Amino acid sequence: IGLIPSLAHVDRKRLLAMTAHVEAVAPSLYANLPRRLTHRDYWPPNILLTGDAVSAVLDFEFAGEDLRALDLALAIAFWPLWGAGDVRLAACEAFICGYAAVEPLTRAEAEAISTLIRLQFATWLMHCAGRLRDGLTKTDRLQAFVVSEALAYLDWSDANEPDFTQSLV
Repeated sequence: IGLIPSLAHVDRKRLLAMTAHVEAVAPSLYANLPRRLTHRDYWPPNILLTGDAVSAVLDFEFAGEDLRALDLALAIAFWPLWGAGDVRLAACEAFICGYAAVEPLTRAEAEAISTLIRLQFATWLMHCAGRLRDGLTKTDRLQAFVVSEALAYLDWSDANEPDFTQSLV
């Protein structure tokens, strides 16, 4: 987070608060939610569609055991990449319905999904910062994108989280 000098103080505080919250609740999530082999990089650029159906999932470099619902949380976190406006929302809703049809969320997973989305953003922010620090990425464009999407999600979540969580149960 500290690698983007233009980030407003209030936004920096919001992201740090998000990260602190995730750090505080992560042990409980890992103690209580189901785990399995996960993709761990399940975002739109790694999901191929044929028409409106998922035909393939790519890029398994991060695959490993983790919280089962994290794959869905990451896909939701980056739902703006699914398109624009109503198309984007319809694609995200279709993806959630398709995912839940194959692997329904438990009540505990549904209630934790917003925190899991925040966990995904916190993880991505640290990943991007580390790549930039180590010279593996030459610009902060990806980190700036993740910051922008995290802040947009926090805004959206403030207004919609209870209804969204209820729709998953």
